Amino acid sequence: MVLSSVVTSLINQFLSPFLDEMSADQLSLFSLSGRTTLLNLALKPTALDALKLPVRVVHGTVGRIEVEIPWLSLYSSPITVHVSDVYVVALPNWEVCPTEEEEAAAEWKRKKAALDSLAELKAKLKERKC
Repeated sequence: MVLSSVVTSLINQFLSPFLDEMSADQLSLFSLSGRTTLLNLALKPTALDALKLPVRVVHGTVGRIEVEIPWLSLYSSPITVHVSDVYVVALPNWEVCPTEEEEAAAEWKRKKAALDSLAELKAKLKERKC
């Protein structure tokens, strides 16, 4: 079906950073109702790299992604996406280390948060005394 191959191409374009390329066989398309179902998708080992997590993906699959697009009420109704049956095998990634700037920024955030909470506490104590 031509529509399935076009939709598959678009999905591959947008999900390529996260999922291995899919085929039209993995797509169930109900164009008039706005429902699309993707089945048995393989997660790329680099899918979580942008999050800078201390883990690396060894293997991963997404069993089902269901998308519902309300074509007749697109501006007033939400587009819903349901992801289910996600399976990820991950190992510690010792190569992901924060840079000195990232560590300094995180430390500054912690110190600022502590000072802000102390300022709030001081203000509350001042209000109670009055």
